[in-house]
Amino acid sequence: MARMNKWERLEAAMQQQPADRIPWALWRHFYDRETNARDLARAMLDWQTRNDFDLLKVNPRAQYHAEAWGNRYRYSGLADVKPVLENAVIRSAGDWERIEPLTPSTPAFDEQLQALSLIGHELRGGVPFVETVFCPLGVAGYLAGGDTALLKQHMRENPHVVHQALSAIATTLGAFAQEVLNAGADGIF
Repeated sequence: MARMNKWERLEAAMQQQPADRIPWALWRHFYDRETNARDLARAMLDWQTRNDFDLLKVNPRAQYHAEAWGNRYRYSGLADVKPVLENAVIRSAGDWERIEPLTPSTPAFDEQLQALSLIGHELRGGVPFVETVFCPLGVAGYLAGGDTALLKQHMRENPHVVHQALSAIATTLGAFAQEVLNAGADGIF
């Protein structure tokens, strides 16, 4: 079989057709390099260059989706040490009322879009790449500080307000996902 390019290989795999080899990719965070768009882009591009993946799954800043609504995290500056939550915006059931739809120009989202644009510019279509966009319930869990028991309690106590917050998060992520594609990403993970 003739050697395939990355796009052909992925397309064959998705269509369950023969390929010259199995496409592959790995992903990880680079916590020390993901706190600004330029460093994040460079970390992802260096990772791709070292490994020659068939698909680059961009691992965005670990908590960008919660930072957009106000969660704060402390980064250690170390590559393999996950950021520590300093402040979660949701502590009581009433806090969900403050969760409003955001625009893709909100700093945490805009920074990710800038990184994707840089990545796309350098890859020049040679490597398909996708961006991680979390689901609304996953984001809600982060906003509650990762405390799933607290989130469940709030869903029982005040389902209408939590539902409104989930709707605001979904609206925001939908608009952001469209901008991810406009920034050059080939898909959403």
